[in-house]
Amino acid sequence: MIAVKQDETTRLNQEGAKLVAEMAHAKQDLYEQLTRGRKLEEKIDTLQSSHTHAADTERQLAGKIAEAELLAEQLRDANDQMAPVRAQVRELELLLAQANAKLQAQVQIGEQMRAYLDKIAAAPTIERANHCASPVATAELDDAGP
Repeated sequence: MIAVKQDETTRLNQEGAKLVAEMAHAKQDLYEQLTRGRKLEEKIDTLQSSHTHAADTERQLAGKIAEAELLAEQLRDANDQMAPVRAQVRELELLLAQANAKLQAQVQIGEQMRAYLDKIAAAPTIERANHCASPVATAELDDAGP
């Protein structure tokens, strides 16, 4: 009987050791699952935060797009309003070019007149007297001034 009790005690001790080992493994698995659960919760929090940030960014982007469309419309309106001004500028540039051409022609005539008057002034006095006696030459000299 003692041998049977010893065998039974040994068997119970072995089963107890086996149960303790299984419990240690179960405890380790539970700890690992809790750790994974915490990490998943942290990831979920991060994702929720990212989702909230993305939604805010999306709203800001929509606002910026609307603002850009409004600015584009204002630019089109401003360009449309500037069309008559541009036409007027082109017309004024043409008038300026014409005025510059007239001025250049007058400057050339003035230079030619000056050269002619210098030539007359350099001519001998007798030729000048003969030349000045004609009514046309006198009128030309009177118009030229001193």
